This record gives sequence, structure tokens and C-alpha cells, in this order.
Amino acid sequence: MTDAHDDLLDLAADIVQWRVPTEQWEKIGGLLELAAAALGEPAVLRPVLEELENEGPGRITKIGATPVVPPPPPVRDRLNQLVHALSGPKK
Repeated sequence: MTDAHDDLLDLAADIVQWRVPTEQWEKIGGLLELAAAALGEPAVLRPVLEELENEGPGRITKIGATPVVPPPPPVRDRLNQLVHALSGPKK
């Protein structure tokens, strides 16, 4: 497994615990799709990982901010698929 794959596996474990606005989950879901498509290409996967990391929850929540929610089912499904793909037999 490449370093990028290891990093994606670690990030997937973090993303499951994130709480962000619903609209942000849509972007994260799209980035997870890109990550899945780039699994065999570490040079392509690395920028996607960086963008995913930047989508994480902020440390400060402003009063009156958009409510934050856990990952919706489609995002959880994609995360589970990625973890399964990354944890499978090593090539």
C-alpha cells in the first residue's frame, strides 16, 4: 500500500466522526468519489486527500452558524467501500 493509501485510510476514520453542514457533505462525497477513482494513482490521489483534509470541520463554530450533522448514509457507504478497498489483500 502506498503512503497516500495509508493516509486515505486514516482520513476515512476521521471523516466518519466529522460534523459539518449538509452542503459540505455533498462536496466531501464528491471528493470521496474522486479518491476512489484515484486509488491506483498516488500522484492523483494526493491532491484529493489535501482537499478532503481542508473540508474538515473548523475548530470554532459561530453562533447562528449552519447546523452541523454527521455523515449522511451515502457518504458513510462510500467511506465503508474505501476502507474495504484499502484494507483488502495487499498487491
